[in-house]
Amino acid sequence: MHNPLDETTRAWGMACHFSALGGFFIPFGSVLIPLIIWLTQKDKHLFIDEQGKESVNFQLSLIIYIFSFGLILNFLLVLIFILLALLSKDYSPSFLDLIIPWQILPVFIAIVVIIFQLIMTIIGGLRAYNGQSYRYPFNLRLLK
Repeated sequence: MHNPLDETTRAWGMACHFSALGGFFIPFGSVLIPLIIWLTQKDKHLFIDEQGKESVNFQLSLIIYIFSFGLILNFLLVLIFILLALLSKDYSPSFLDLIIPWQILPVFIAIVVIIFQLIMTIIGGLRAYNGQSYRYPFNLRLLK
């Protein structure tokens, strides 16, 4: 099957996705590196523009979701702590044992999000290199 996109265009589309993996090595690299690639290459082809926006939007979406989850979880933990303190007459070790299982939840969620990010980024990069437009699931379309 003949692909209408040349190899350079497909490679830049793939780079928009794969460059997000730089976030594993550089703080905020998952957003900054695809953003730089998108901003410098978007005028060369509509495909690069589309895939760059998609990649940056996905990485921003993950940051928003994780930050929101963190706020909600912290609010719930404080609320539980206050309620248990009001219902408890003392701060015994058994009281603290009720809080410890809640500390495992953020670690579990972080691991799930990292695996999800890794898998979706690889799928996006491979599809872009094959000349297929890729749309991430659960993506907020912040950049239009």
